[in-house]
Amino acid sequence: MQFYYYMDRVRDLAIHTYVVIISSLAIERTMATLMLKSYEKCTKRSYLIIVILIQWGLGIGINCIIYNGIISDITFIIILAVGMVISINWQIFLGYMNLYRYNNRLSMHYNLKERFQLSENIRFLKIIKWSALTMTIFDITALLSHRVSQMNITGL
Repeated sequence: MQFYYYMDRVRDLAIHTYVVIISSLAIERTMATLMLKSYEKCTKRSYLIIVILIQWGLGIGINCIIYNGIISDITFIIILAVGMVISINWQIFLGYMNLYRYNNRLSMHYNLKERFQLSENIRFLKIIKWSALTMTIFDITALLSHRVSQMNITGL
């Protein structure tokens, strides 16, 4: 019986860690937008390690908050949904900002590397905004169904 209890906690931790991926993508794209000149030189391995540690740290924090009863499951899902919507809107804003910068590239005097980074940002953000929206819908649906399945619903 204890084995299933701990496996349930590990599964919840993985779910809570997974749902912060959209925010991580928004942070990474913000870095790519702001650090236009030096983003390609940035070591992606160190960024990846930092992001993974932050994601798992947030997952552990979310688990502790929920299992200690600091906030309810529904409150968490609402906070999560608001965070995901903010992240998606931020990514859309970044896409438009990069598109504006790219369309005005002649007056802003970007070099070839910077123009390439702008076009990469635009291309990636076009793809990711639909993926992020789909992930948000399925994440919230999965969390709601998971929480409802854990409740002891009687009298239906």
